[in-house]
Order: sequence, then structure tokens, then C-alpha cells
Amino acid sequence: MDELDQLQAVQTNIQCSTEQAAKPLTVLITTSISSSEQQWLAEQGLRQLSPYFAPNEPAEALFHLLSGQFSGHNQYHQWLQQPPSWLQQSQGRIGLQHQAWADTQLPWSDQFTNPAAPIQLIFSQDIQPHITEVASEQPLLVIELTSQHRQFKLAPAAAWYRWPELRRQVQVSASLHLDILPTLLAQAGCQAEPELVGDALLKPRNIPKIAISQHEIYSFYKDKLVIIREDHSFGVWSAGTLLPLNESFDMPMLVDALQRIPQSPPNSVSGDEQKR
Repeated sequence: MDELDQLQAVQTNIQCSTEQAAKPLTVLITTSISSSEQQWLAEQGLRQLSPYFAPNEPAEALFHLLSGQFSGHNQYHQWLQQPPSWLQQSQGRIGLQHQAWADTQLPWSDQFTNPAAPIQLIFSQDIQPHITEVASEQPLLVIELTSQHRQFKLAPAAAWYRWPELRRQVQVSASLHLDILPTLLAQAGCQAEPELVGDALLKPRNIPKIAISQHEIYSFYKDKLVIIREDHSFGVWSAGTLLPLNESFDMPMLVDALQRIPQSPPNSVSGDEQKR
């Protein structure tokens, strides 16, 4: 277990298909979604993507979103100081929009403003204007940056969608911030190397999910959530209700989840990242 906590971020490079055009998608990340905003989202025809889990610390949440990885080393602010390689290699298929609150966390974000890109990743506290600008037939995700719960370090966050294909897709386990980058790349017609730990929302794999947050290991499968704490104690909960389950530690579930962690190239920070 300690080896998992030593995992560090690796460069994620991508290859984009010259034969497959990018499919439209807007992902709107906001600091929080109030109850009145959630009611408005429902009135606009959006549905909840639940259960959905996110870190409760903003820099870690951005790291999960933009790297598609987790790390036991809390150097998130350092990693966020440079644009991710996948965004630089996306060939104009993915554009970035943001409000001032994201500037301090993502000082490079102005370089990737591209309103013509079919895929838009938007960071904004004011969700309604952006949502009304998205055509009703285009896929849309609206997600809280961080969890508002404090029961766990990785905990439920509000996530909404308007995407007929996603509505028809059965999610095997809880959805995570780690699933957003694979979803963006799949829509862009791009593949990551090494493979990311999360799943594109339209292509979930039937194996347990895994994440690390603040030295705790989280594994999800169907409704089950297993948490291994820093002191090596564990607990089992329902991912949907957060009620404790009277179950023993599920080692096979964790072993299966470990298949998601890339083995090659080694999980170490590249030379460029060490300089950041």
C-alpha cells in the first residue's frame, strides 16, 4: 500500500487520429452548485450523474481533472504551473475558457483559449450564461470542482449532464474527476500514452476503480466503496448513500483495481516536470 502512496505524476502524451473528427463536448467546472442552481439545471433538461466523487482540496481536484492521475506527493500547485502536455498536443481540438478565479491556479490558461474548438473546458463560477450558449443537441457536463462533503477526503460532488449517449450508458461504478480527461480525449479522437487510470464516460471498463487522495486509497466497484486509511485501517461504504457496509476487506477488488495503474513507462516525474 505504501508503494501506491509514492506514485508520482508522469507526462501524458497523446496521439490524435487524422481520420476521426473531434465530437463536440462542453465540460463546465464550477466552484460549487447551489440548490437553486441544481433546480435550474433540472429545468433545463440536465440529469444528475451520481454517484460522482471529487477531492475536497482545490489544487488536488484540478490535478485529478487535468492530469487524469493521482499522486501521493502533494505537489499539485507545482504541477499546475505548466500546461499539461496533452493540451499542447491536442491540435486545436480542445479549447479552454476561464474566469479570474482560475488564473492563480492555472497561469498558462490564456494560451489555450480557442472558441472554435469543438471541445470546450470551461472554468466559471457563473454557469447559466455558458449553459444557455450550448446548443441543446450538444453534449454538456457541469461539475463541481471540489466536494462539499467532509466525511471523506474524496467525496461526493454535484455533477450534471445533458448527453443522450451518456443517459443510455450504464456506469459500472461511481464516476470520478479522473474520468474527465479520458472523456475529453475520447471525444477529441485522441489516445493517451500511458493509458489513464480513469474511464471515458461512454466507455467504462468493468473493473474496479482506484484513486488516492491525501494518503488514503479509494476503490470503487458498483455500489461498493473501500477506503484504506494512512494508518492501514479500512472501511467499506455504499458509494451511493455513504452508509457503512458490514463487509470485510475485499482484497480481490483492490487487486483488480490495481490493473488500472500504468506499469510502463515507470511512474516517475519526468525531467521537465521536476524543474516545475
